[in-house]
Amino acid sequence: MENTKKEFMNQQMKIGYAFMIVGTVLSSFLLIPLLWTIPMTLKTKSLITVYRDATVLGVCAILFVSTLGGIFILLANNPQNYKEVVQPNQFNAANEFQPNSEVQH
Repeated sequence: MENTKKEFMNQQMKIGYAFMIVGTVLSSFLLIPLLWTIPMTLKTKSLITVYRDATVLGVCAILFVSTLGGIFILLANNPQNYKEVVQPNQFNAANEFQPNSEVQH
């Protein structure tokens, strides 16, 4: 049996991460704010694939980094928003999902 690890992704959190990067780059000329914008941006990146409660992160992002990024973090912080990533080789000719299929050459 093949040991496959399921991968999940949250597209809305990815959009929030993009806004966090923009906010961090725009504030990069101020060195002191980078002490909290960089860790918050990296924490947002980790939330793209793994669900954790991020209400405090969203509020801090609104206040300190990016208003839009914080709003996306708050709206996307929901376990139902994490969808399984489907690899292209897991579909057969009828376009049906086969989770344990192997690549045939």
